[in-house]
Amino acid sequence: MAMERKRKYSHRTPQVALLEDFTSPAAEAILRLQTNIEFASVDKPIRCFAITSAEEAEGKSTLLGNMALLYAQKGLKVCILDLDLRRPTVHRLFGIENKLGVVDYIKGDVENLKDIIVNVKGIDVIPAGSHTPFPTKIIESEHLAELVKELRKSYDFVLIDSAPILAVSDTPLISRLVDGFLVVVAQHFTRKSELKEAISNLQANKINIIGLAMTMVIPKKKGQGGYGYGYGYGYGYGNEEEKK
Repeated sequence: MAMERKRKYSHRTPQVALLEDFTSPAAEAILRLQTNIEFASVDKPIRCFAITSAEEAEGKSTLLGNMALLYAQKGLKVCILDLDLRRPTVHRLFGIENKLGVVDYIKGDVENLKDIIVNVKGIDVIPAGSHTPFPTKIIESEHLAELVKELRKSYDFVLIDSAPILAVSDTPLISRLVDGFLVVVAQHFTRKSELKEAISNLQANKINIIGLAMTMVIPKKKGQGGYGYGYGYGYGYGNEEEKK
């Protein structure tokens, strides 16, 4: 049995929902993150990417939702696809039902793609849908690959929520569908050893790592600076010394 994780700090910043103030420091930080992603690959624009983390509860789904909101604010056509089939959260984040979704479409229970798409705040959301005892079969199916190809043609950005890297083995299967992975790191929560193992896992499977995004950043001084709402985002890549 795996040893229960002990948090590095006794406190934890509160989970934040979707942004309402698009001029806030948190929104500005996400805009910088989006700009960095645009320059992460000059030769091949990144238009379909997945987001993941080492473990659960590191803020990946919330970041994904807020990135989609800010893309939509720019007038871009965005679709979110929830492929965290074991513990889906995108539907709760957007306040929609999870009765029909990608699982039902891939299984053939729903024939029309429009029947599983819900438009919320200018974003097309495809929830996980019905529970399946075989999530891996759904993710590795050719039907799903065809779905993602179709979404690429219809949207400026396709954002995919995937399961944590160290929890399950879905990441390598999803990598064939996307241009790369954005890895979320929660400040004062993600263990260095877990992050190192997660990155090694991605590299071993030759998966493109777009970069790292830090969530739940605490301001240096209470009430001053920081990103507000108890968290923020950072992005960086470079040589090994810079990463340390």
